Amino acid sequence: AKVHRDDEEHKDGSRRLERFALKAQCNDGSSPEIHRFALKAQCNDGSPATYYYSPGSANTYVLYLQGGGWCPDFENCKEPKSSKDDKESLSFRKGHLFNSQHGPLADASIIWASYCSMDAWAGNYSQFQGARILDEIVDSFPFAHADLLVFAGGSAGGRGVIYNLERLLPKFPENVVALVDSAVWFDSSVARQDAREFIRFD
Repeated sequence: AKVHRDDEEHKDGSRRLERFALKAQCNDGSSPEIHRFALKAQCNDGSPATYYYSPGSANTYVLYLQGGGWCPDFENCKEPKSSKDDKESLSFRKGHLFNSQHGPLADASIIWASYCSMDAWAGNYSQFQGARILDEIVDSFPFAHADLLVFAGGSAGGRGVIYNLERLLPKFPENVVALVDSAVWFDSSVARQDAREFIRFD
């Protein structure tokens, strides 16, 4: 991929860091680009959280929450995450769902939310800001006016879909599909106690 480096401030406070031009083609023959943005909300280590955006030709969006583990609290977080860890997110256009040539959502705009909060997208304070990160991303796009939104996630990202779908519905279009992939769920007192360590909704 060809990389263009930017440092462009946007109205919502996010900054476009890089633009990646891909060789693959969309169904309409255009070559997709991927833009990487930095947010005000932070990763575990205090670095700005990031997401990737690949614009499509249809009024359809996919918001995908990346997975990757869980920390019960910061003291016992063996692998705190940084925005420097999100480069692997560039491969998301290679998967079948997001494939720019043959996937079922090939013409959709794709938002890949990089996971660096280790809280299954549920935290909103201190080192665990997953819900804040997601709120900033949602507020950056006109989802309410879309023809379709697919709100999806895998593993911890799937948990994020479960945690956040209901509260975000007022900002989503009437036609929204939730896709939860491999989200392990434990309905136990231990899991609920761990969750209370960082999930603090106002």
